[in-house]
Amino acid sequence: MDNIFNNNSNGQQANITGNQGNVEINFCPKQIIDFKISYPENLIPRRDMLDKLSNEFESHKCVLISGIGGSGKTSLAYFYAKEKQFKNVAWVTVNGKIEDAYLERMAWDLFEGENLERFIHSTNQQAKLHKVTSILSSINGKSLLVLDINTNNEEIKLEIENKLHNYLPAGDWKTLVLTRTLPKNKSRFVTIEMDKMAENDAKILFSNNYDGYVELNDEQLAIIVKELYYHPLLVEQTAIVLSDGDEDTAEEVINNIKGNNKIKNDRTKAIIKGLAAEGKNEEEQSIYTYLLNLCNIENLSPEEVFFLAVYVTWPTEPIDKDIIDTLLPGTESTLKTLIKKGIISRNGNLFVIHSLIADVLREQIDIITFDFVPYFNNIKYLFDNDEKSFVIHKYSKCIASSFINYGICEDVVLFIGFLRLLYALRDPILSKMPEPEYSNVLKALEGKADPPQLAELYSAEAGVEMYMNKTSNAKHNLKKALQIMDSLEDNEENLNLKGGFLNNLAILENYLDELNSAKKHYQEALEIKRKLSETPINLNGLAKSINNLAILEKKLEDFESAKNHYEEALQILRKLPETPDNLRCLTDILIGIAILKERNLGDLKSAQKHYQEALEISSYLPEAPAKLFNIANIYFGLGTIAVKLDNFDSAKTLWEEALKIARHINNEEYICWLESFISQLVKVPDLLKTILISPSQLIRKY
Repeated sequence: MDNIFNNNSNGQQANITGNQGNVEINFCPKQIIDFKISYPENLIPRRDMLDKLSNEFESHKCVLISGIGGSGKTSLAYFYAKEKQFKNVAWVTVNGKIEDAYLERMAWDLFEGENLERFIHSTNQQAKLHKVTSILSSINGKSLLVLDINTNNEEIKLEIENKLHNYLPAGDWKTLVLTRTLPKNKSRFVTIEMDKMAENDAKILFSNNYDGYVELNDEQLAIIVKELYYHPLLVEQTAIVLSDGDEDTAEEVINNIKGNNKIKNDRTKAIIKGLAAEGKNEEEQSIYTYLLNLCNIENLSPEEVFFLAVYVTWPTEPIDKDIIDTLLPGTESTLKTLIKKGIISRNGNLFVIHSLIADVLREQIDIITFDFVPYFNNIKYLFDNDEKSFVIHKYSKCIASSFINYGICEDVVLFIGFLRLLYALRDPILSKMPEPEYSNVLKALEGKADPPQLAELYSAEAGVEMYMNKTSNAKHNLKKALQIMDSLEDNEENLNLKGGFLNNLAILENYLDELNSAKKHYQEALEIKRKLSETPINLNGLAKSINNLAILEKKLEDFESAKNHYEEALQILRKLPETPDNLRCLTDILIGIAILKERNLGDLKSAQKHYQEALEISSYLPEAPAKLFNIANIYFGLGTIAVKLDNFDSAKTLWEEALKIARHINNEEYICWLESFISQLVKVPDLLKTILISPSQLIRKY
């Protein structure tokens, strides 16, 4: 089993991120921050509402617009942003808490590289909010922040009343809040309630979306939009659906619209009861009734239903076409028909489903009954493909939402692989596993897993807990996994698993500075791995285990033993096929032994040789941030040796090469660190030489 607690490239123990407490953290923003949105086509200008909004923004920095789902709030915001020609429009879609959605959206817009990871991992919400608003406030030019809230409950009302001021940037920013309901204390905010759509605007909206054969005069259009309560979403969706209808006359069109106001089943009644909360009147209940019937799956093909069964398990926010093509390949024609029917809309390269329609479809489609094997196979291909797996960050939110929020994963092995890969990539989604949904999925899978799978599930769960710095829970789960393995026969597969679990437990104990126990478990893992058949996979695992023991021995200052184990791991790897994984592992160990020989044993020539070999091997690996970071470390190590050999010009050249690579991968913290060393090299080279000779003075993170 591969080590789920991966080490970083220089042989030091992986940094385990978690609760940052109240520590002040410096999050460096991107050098260039550029907010851009794509505007939907066919926006209908609600001039009455637009004038109200413009007038309020003359004297206020923040305006709230309220209205029932589909009443045109989002379209109004788009039209206002487009007409007023804002330099920046930062759009935050809120499906849960405003704070969570705001910080997550701003994280990806304002930060990158290590600063992004540090920002996401930090739990100091107050510091994060302060940093975000400070950065936004410093941006010049007329700008608009839109908080598009798709939830409607008491918690949201309280958050608007008590916390909204935390999200409002100063300077040239205006903030527009779209909400389905107003908080109780309206006097605290400038508010506008969406008016019923004017008859003429509703007629234009219907005509713009109707492409059927029937010619409709002005009087007939007036009847139609009245039947649809002048409700923008209903008008738009009905026009799209009727465009493909069989009606031959205007009377048939009107009768069709009138005839759809029927409640079909008890489930629909229950949905209406929930949607009709917050004091909705009878007319508004009829609107939701109509919308439910409009989106009934009886009107969709089996291919469209399956597509939507997966799609609506993803977050209700704009989805990039690349995500759809990767997770649902071969569905382009299905997507086109759903766009034509108005279920999904396209905005540039992004695809979105209206939150109200998504709510309806989740209730109308019994998601758990679908055969998701094709979807699972697509995900498995993504995990197993070396070229694809490194971009899992882009898709993890969608996959995790399917697996966890909607509980559709019945494949134990696939779920284990998903958790392992997320941990290996330090994916931020790990810190957002929703409770109790995540625990419920784990419990359900525990009942389906055979003993070895159950042990692997505990181990994968330990990886998630390590990420969240729940080290005692992680240790408990690893011990549970080992207890299961102790009860099984000692065949090769089980021994391999047990060796992996022991190795993971040792890594955890190493992190907790329980060094004697860690060494014991490393040695037990090695004893098991040495008994396995000498297949390439087993030998790769053996080399990694030996490398982990060498790292611990280095920490214990048993440098000779560490050197011997590094060399043993190298000897094993040199005999293996030159696969990307074997070459990456070989590079990591070469860097580790080079650091040991340079900093602890003083064998500069041998260290230099190892660095150069690592550099040569790296050139054969696929392009990726991890590869570039390794190369930067190699150049820095070679530069350090040059300093110790009094060759300061060469050191400067090598360190500047490392700096060039660091800038290419946009690692701001590493850039600052390298720049400080180059600065010292130019000013006081002899002092720097003294610092580099003393390992205790080194910044251990790199």
